[in-house]
Amino acid sequence: MSYLISVTHEEKKYTQIKIVDFVNNICTFAFGNKHITNIAMNIGLKMGELIKSIGKRIDDALSDEESALSMEYFFLLNILYGRTDVIQHDLANIMKKDKSGVLRQIDVLEKLNLVVRVPDHDDRRRKAIVLTEAGVKKVEKFRQIEADIFNGLLEGISQKDLEVFDSVLDKMKSKIS
Repeated sequence: MSYLISVTHEEKKYTQIKIVDFVNNICTFAFGNKHITNIAMNIGLKMGELIKSIGKRIDDALSDEESALSMEYFFLLNILYGRTDVIQHDLANIMKKDKSGVLRQIDVLEKLNLVVRVPDHDDRRRKAIVLTEAGVKKVEKFRQIEADIFNGLLEGISQKDLEVFDSVLDKMKSKIS
């Protein structure tokens, strides 16, 4: 069997189908049950597409602002929201990034007056990263944008369907964790 991997504009859809067929054949060979493998592949592909599309919508909405920040920055700001005890080391662990990368993000956010470093009374080396009032407003605006996008996505989907979807995701996640 040969599989087309190069992509031209006209063949993009055909190529995607052939790549899915290729992956399905590999999975069927490895796991045996083609029906379950096809369903699992389709779920995985659709989840990946959905996550990318949601991220793009959020990025597009955020880029309309005067001081546009990427999702990475909002992830960091969201962690800090409502907390006054988070240090750089904690952020690096939560975000699964190296400390120097998080430090650069904190520096940018500090220059934008969205966070401040607050010294610890007991340990001068330790500084909590805390949202400023402008940072709190930015996170609240981001959360509203995010809520609007998700409310639009969930429109027309029944509560029962959402509960089943949530349950299936929990089961899948428990097998990975």
